[in-house]
Amino acid sequence: MDNGPEGYSFGALLSVLRDSVRGRPRSASPGKARVLENFFSLSALQVARYVFPLIALPYLLRVVGFANYGLIAFAQALVAYLVTLTDYGFNFTATRDIAQHRSDPRSVSKIFFSVMFAKALLVLVSLGILVAIVFTVPGFARNWPLYLFTFGSVPGNALFPTWFFQGIEDMKCIAVLGFVDRLLFTLLLFVFIRHSWQYLYVPLVNSVGVIIAGAAGAVIAIRRIGAGIIIPRWNEICAQFKAGWHVFVSNAAVTGYGSTRIFAVGLFAAPAITGAYALAERLTGVAYSFGMVPLQQAIYPRLAELYVRSRTRSFQVMAALQRLVTMAWIALALVAFWVAPFLVRLIAGAGSPTAALAFRLLLVGVVLGNANILRLQFLLVAGLDKTYSRIVLGESLVGILLSFGGAYAWSYLGPAASVIAVQAVGIILAVGVVWRNPVAVGARAAEDAGA
Repeated sequence: MDNGPEGYSFGALLSVLRDSVRGRPRSASPGKARVLENFFSLSALQVARYVFPLIALPYLLRVVGFANYGLIAFAQALVAYLVTLTDYGFNFTATRDIAQHRSDPRSVSKIFFSVMFAKALLVLVSLGILVAIVFTVPGFARNWPLYLFTFGSVPGNALFPTWFFQGIEDMKCIAVLGFVDRLLFTLLLFVFIRHSWQYLYVPLVNSVGVIIAGAAGAVIAIRRIGAGIIIPRWNEICAQFKAGWHVFVSNAAVTGYGSTRIFAVGLFAAPAITGAYALAERLTGVAYSFGMVPLQQAIYPRLAELYVRSRTRSFQVMAALQRLVTMAWIALALVAFWVAPFLVRLIAGAGSPTAALAFRLLLVGVVLGNANILRLQFLLVAGLDKTYSRIVLGESLVGILLSFGGAYAWSYLGPAASVIAVQAVGIILAVGVVWRNPVAVGARAAEDAGA
């Protein structure tokens, strides 16, 4: 089959990975073509991350059941806080720094190793936090192997320098390693998970794949930089922490809110209800991540580079994409809303009104969030990190409170409905910032004229 220029067959992706390991240079693509190429590469990564687990999910639910799946989801929600801690704000700030210095290998190497050392410190802190929670909070100790096996994804994610590949706008290696990671997880799941009590080993299987992919990604990145290993000074590591602080606060709030929804349901509802709600979150995550996460990651470095040359042009590109995204998601959500019960039955092997209703409520929130997502991200491009942090932190803290309160009062319906309220508030706040800062964000061309 012809895959077109720079084809996306698995064989072509392996070839890209081989060339990357060898440090073989690739011809530069024009700006628009590069963004499109990266979008499809990251889309392939999101498909691997979500579709492979969805292939295995019907088997997993039949073997371990909704209740044990709920325990797994609860542990993953807890460990997600620690993944966010180790990600810090580097996925945006380090990406921006790499994008702006990528023509200077020495500077790129300094940025790379200072970020990696910072992440290593955060992994150690995360392990201490998990051990303290598991062995001091009542109710956690009886499932301590489950939490420790789940923790393996933390060092694996810390090793994988997604931010580096985003900064140099070459995401095909991420796509290949992500594909291998999810394929390995799926195969090991079918091989080793045969009985309900083996639910403990599901997160262990996942952690193995994440760690292997992370280590491979780090090696490839070092080879691509080609400037040798640099041991960063302590002040350089601290500078990375300082630069990423505001983005970390906002990201912690966002991920904390997303994880809290499952965590809150797990605290106040039976494991089977938690499992059903987690299935709805997984389905929503597939719908969101397949298109929006790759677009965000692919367009961010391009907008950041364009913003340096023309604020107005960068803003115009963002606004046009935002309109297209909004219209597309309204259409997609209407279809998904209609077929929700069928999707749940297809994945779970049986109908679940709980999962179907939660999925429909979450879809409304996803549409509202996607109607604002590029506009909100553009605040980072414009250097309004503090404003971005305040908006996201505010809406996420409200969402966390609504999740716990809603889960206590209305079980799984409360956290699902909180998404709608939070995203509606986010739209109002982001639009207000653009109106108050038209020159800074590029909505008005006065700054360009004086540049």
